[in-house]
Amino acid sequence: MSENQTRNNMPLIIALIVVAVLLFCCCLAIAALALGGVLSVPVGIVTDARVEVTEKIEKTFDVSAPVSLEADINVGDVVIQAGDGDQVRISAVKHAWGRDHQQAESYLDDFKVYIRQRPTGEIEIESETPRRLRNIPRTPSVDLEITVPRDTSMDLVVNVGNVTATGVRGTFEIESNVGDITLQDVRFEGDTRIESNVGDIELRLPPDIAFVFSAESNVGDIRVDFDIQNERAEKKMVGGAIEGEIGTSPIARVELETGTGDIKIRKE
Repeated sequence: MSENQTRNNMPLIIALIVVAVLLFCCCLAIAALALGGVLSVPVGIVTDARVEVTEKIEKTFDVSAPVSLEADINVGDVVIQAGDGDQVRISAVKHAWGRDHQQAESYLDDFKVYIRQRPTGEIEIESETPRRLRNIPRTPSVDLEITVPRDTSMDLVVNVGNVTATGVRGTFEIESNVGDITLQDVRFEGDTRIESNVGDIELRLPPDIAFVFSAESNVGDIRVDFDIQNERAEKKMVGGAIEGEIGTSPIARVELETGTGDIKIRKE
């Protein structure tokens, strides 16, 4: 390019440089905003949630089988185990965090966990998080360990946390927004639905069990150890769905669904 051509194109070159600089600055601003949003929680956890306090609540209820158990928990893990006798035993451990002991204790006091038995016999557990505690660096939580009679039906909703149930027999409605759900050595006495938005679902079942099932994962794998009768399967790019029957003369219907996670139906 000659000197005259370079001189003639100089305004265009300068304009292009200015536009490039402006675009670069815009990208930096957007990246800073995004990075600030991502880092705000971890930084808060380090500086404002250094002290943990806990409180343990224990309750025992006399019940008559079959038992109905309902729980609605915002954050925390739920572990349910079948036991002997006609009692429901509940151990709930509340957790709260703050920048110091006084703040953590204040959060713990404001975070409520209700455990009660209705006049009709159902056991109900509910956590209540006040609005002022919903946007702090680390939300209070409650971990539940529950022993129930073998004949117990469950209706459980957990926003963030894992659910594990062992040795029970009944109908189950279990939902976790973010968390894994595991059922081991259970029997389905009626229709059951198990759902996780983000998390794995795993059933570990006795070899002689029988039920009709449907399993669907939008992003994840599905594995079934049992022989499937009347199988209908759909394979997607990053997920899939399977329907069919397991065992002899199945009656109960089991629906399993996860948005992101694996589904496993294992033979124990």
